[in-house]
Amino acid sequence: MRLELSNQVEAAQGGRIVRLSQPFGLCKLFRPLPKSAGPRPPLNEEYEYGDTLLFRFSAREALGAPEQTLLLALLELAYEQHRRNPGEVSLDGRNRSELAIELWSALNSNVPNWQAAAQPTVMLSCTWSELHRRCGAESVGGTVTDSRRASLVRLCEVTVWETNKATRAVRSGRLVSWRLGDDQRVHVALNHRLATALLGPGYAKVALSERLSLGSNIAMLVHAFLSSCLSPNRTMQIAFETLAERFWPMSSVPANPSTHRRRLSDIRAALRAIGRLDGWQVELKGAKATVHRRAAGDWAAGQSEQPVQGFERVRPSLRQDSARDMTSTGLLAPTEN
Repeated sequence: MRLELSNQVEAAQGGRIVRLSQPFGLCKLFRPLPKSAGPRPPLNEEYEYGDTLLFRFSAREALGAPEQTLLLALLELAYEQHRRNPGEVSLDGRNRSELAIELWSALNSNVPNWQAAAQPTVMLSCTWSELHRRCGAESVGGTVTDSRRASLVRLCEVTVWETNKATRAVRSGRLVSWRLGDDQRVHVALNHRLATALLGPGYAKVALSERLSLGSNIAMLVHAFLSSCLSPNRTMQIAFETLAERFWPMSSVPANPSTHRRRLSDIRAALRAIGRLDGWQVELKGAKATVHRRAAGDWAAGQSEQPVQGFERVRPSLRQDSARDMTSTGLLAPTEN
């Protein structure tokens, strides 16, 4: 009850808006996973972002909605801690504390000559119980901690390959790195792209309070995707088949008809759930949905748009208002207000 009340208070104070790097919201990094206890499939995804960037994500295990919730909670914490004390959480290789060196080395272990080539980023620290609360957990027991730890390990195992298509330059690094400190706090460092979105212009706004009020993993995943596509006060149309293909990509063995019908039903249920949120209006008609994201109101109150010194600035053409241009041609049909 105390956790639920805390979430309600935070929602009333501005929606717990998380700044998410657009490529990480538009790509297929997070997907619905089978409920069986069997092994997860590997992660190997590519995503073209604009005309110049190609991302590839690889890991031993695929990522699902719990890992996405955890990443959003980490981003929320990182932003708050940077606003309070930027010098304490900045991480650029010059911080010579033992903990910072370990986080920096693990984050950039795939980068040749990483001390010179790696990009500045941020780190954060928290307790397990705070992470549980931020992720909407009603319990903070050992089982919950074990599950959260497993999700954090999966995030750490993701390698992000970033290719500049114009110059053919390739950069790689981990999605996150983490260490348990001597103080028994969880310490995490973020991929530089995640940090850039936190500290400068060019990000998607994902309302974590909205996400945690949704009742299913697929609704959470659809919500994060739509939040990455649409700026507040914008509208688009999207087909149910398009969303189903996005979250359950076609393989060499097509899904049987009953499975496909169930997936379409899950997509429609997710859209209806999102439409019941205060920040959204969703109309289902025929084989597609018209989705409108309401004006942000006070969501951005107090959040500076100024880039932070030392972090690269995202080109204006890759800013959030043009997210619809970042998706595959023909999949989305945006409409102007």
